[in-house]
Amino acid sequence: MDEAAHAPETSIDPIASFDGCMMGHEGALLDLGEKSSRRFYSREHAGDIEDIERAGVTFARVRSKSLALTYFAGSEADVDAPTFVTLRIRGGAAKNASIFVNGKSAGVVQLVKDDVATVTAKSTQKLLAPGDNEITVRFGPVPKTASGQPLGEIDWIHVGSGDVDPSYAAPTRTDFSAQATLGGVAKESIAVRGPGFLRCIGWIPRGAKVAFSAGIQGNGDADVEVLLLQDRSPTKVLEKLSVKSGQGWTTGSLPVDLEGNDLDGTLGAIELAVTRASNDARVIFGEPRVEVPGWGPLPPEAPARGVILVVLGDISLRALRLYGGQSDLPALGQVAEHALIFDQHRAGTTFASGTLASMLTGRAARAIKMDEPDARLPASVVTVADAARQGGVVTGFFSANPTTQEPFGFDRSWETMVSQSPDESPSTKVFDDAAAFVETHKADRFLVVLHARGGHPPWDSSPDELKGLPPANYMGSLDPRQAGELLARARHSPPAYHLTDADRERLWALYASSLSYNDAALGRLLEAVKRAGRDDDTMIIVTSDVPVDESARVPFGEGGPPEEIALLAPLVVRPAVHVAPAIHVRHRTADVDLAKTMLDALGLAPPPDFHGIDLRETAAHGPPANGRPLLATARDRFALAWGDFILAGSSKREVVCVASLDPACALDTSSTHPIAARALEGLLEKDLDEMGSSGVTAESAKPEALTTSALRTWGRTQ
Repeated sequence: MDEAAHAPETSIDPIASFDGCMMGHEGALLDLGEKSSRRFYSREHAGDIEDIERAGVTFARVRSKSLALTYFAGSEADVDAPTFVTLRIRGGAAKNASIFVNGKSAGVVQLVKDDVATVTAKSTQKLLAPGDNEITVRFGPVPKTASGQPLGEIDWIHVGSGDVDPSYAAPTRTDFSAQATLGGVAKESIAVRGPGFLRCIGWIPRGAKVAFSAGIQGNGDADVEVLLLQDRSPTKVLEKLSVKSGQGWTTGSLPVDLEGNDLDGTLGAIELAVTRASNDARVIFGEPRVEVPGWGPLPPEAPARGVILVVLGDISLRALRLYGGQSDLPALGQVAEHALIFDQHRAGTTFASGTLASMLTGRAARAIKMDEPDARLPASVVTVADAARQGGVVTGFFSANPTTQEPFGFDRSWETMVSQSPDESPSTKVFDDAAAFVETHKADRFLVVLHARGGHPPWDSSPDELKGLPPANYMGSLDPRQAGELLARARHSPPAYHLTDADRERLWALYASSLSYNDAALGRLLEAVKRAGRDDDTMIIVTSDVPVDESARVPFGEGGPPEEIALLAPLVVRPAVHVAPAIHVRHRTADVDLAKTMLDALGLAPPPDFHGIDLRETAAHGPPANGRPLLATARDRFALAWGDFILAGSSKREVVCVASLDPACALDTSSTHPIAARALEGLLEKDLDEMGSSGVTAESAKPEALTTSALRTWGRTQ
């Protein structure tokens, strides 16, 4: 796959993404009047804080007695001088506020109800530290008659070292934004007074450059530094320069030499710092950004005339020989011989219905309200079936999973819809139904989606086969046809059934047998494609909905915490123009990518709401410039993966971990990786806000009697 040089791609843009940056003048500035200030305090405080407008200024109204804010300190943190904290605050019910920096008292400030004042707590100690710092405001005393009233309203907090400037005026977002013309050249710009800085945290790709222009607005001169900050590495000065009034723009394109062995890049920060400036001079940074060389589109090829997506239930990537495991599936191996094999494919939820919904809509499960157990695919959401039918492509959907059938909203827009109950046998009949569809439409352009049972119980093993399965002389209760219900009882709290070691051995033997049955059925489907003369113009995709966790106390459940072991799924994509030899792709991919990939392959334009990328594109060119952050959710839990870092948890507790060292996120490394923690927390808030305001109304499935019975057989408790 040839790559051709193209326009640069931007990974950090301080102007377009100002909310992801932190500004400062004579120290750090926490402007609580900005929406972006939410990244300073944990989400458990969100209910205690509200925005309130007063005379054109936004204050954060606080009702909790204690408010803790955490921010990352870079070059501005003078750890060798006494610390002070200045607040612009409007008094509420509290008489005063005690200020703490990293758990140590900086002093107490007096408050007057309804009076706006700028007050300072000055410590005689050196309280600041490089990296994360915590500022705590504790309100009190509060009269008993003031229950429920706001304790105070904060405009901004200024954290500095050394002497306090009595004339200090906190710069606003407007002060930092500028449209500057120097030497007749106009640029969107950032304006910084000295000493001051703008620090932007985000993804820094391998091979990145910091591009910028710098000049003086006003009279005088200034000294400027461009800095790179990484966790567990010393701050690196990329450039030092002096700028003077009247000289126009000074331009730079600075290579970023990352510390460590990251293949694709890392989370870090770029800081534009003015270390000294004349009194009436501001440094203007014109169009600053972090960028990498871009690549043009894929070489043109004729659109596929057919696409088949096979989604197997409960397949663990780690178990397949294709990924270094023990299970050998010959038919899947046949597809993989001339395919793209994705090693870091990630589901967006631990609900099978939500994962399939994302594959069909190109939208995250949370955004379309599909990360709950009884969620129904909303009627307002456009699917690949809608787009395909509008493009003249015949469509067929075949489901052996009761959570992706008619009562759950998956029957919309398909010309052919076939559902199989788990009470029926054999479970692989959906493959034969899909093969018949291909034969019927062998002269047509077609899109086939097949949601198979895969490794999920109930299983089809016959009495004769059971005699040969381990363990020998098994006398337990694990019947293959009733296994889903039995496992649901074992999953119940408290358990209504306890799995024995013999049960577990039989369970995994039945699972392996089911995978073999499904693989043989996949082989029959592939043969049908060949008989129809469509092998050379049909894209074949094989993946899983949610992986099975072999280490779980009771496997084959759903909706558990979105941990990596429950998210990483196999994905094999054989383009219509076959790949020879097979290519392993290590870049992270997502279930939303399948929708765009299928429509692109058919030569159809994806609807505007579709997210994701064409999987052939990332195989050819690598990950996007932003490092491909991916959010997975299930009920109230989340796991945001960005590079080698994961932010996992719920509103009650969050941890930051390094995926390559601790994929289960057992240890919280936020204190040793504060830059990554701040980047992940800021992005999580942004993603959750955007998904929460997606405009999609949640719908609930209302299963009738037959579906309720099927769900019980499947192992779902109602």
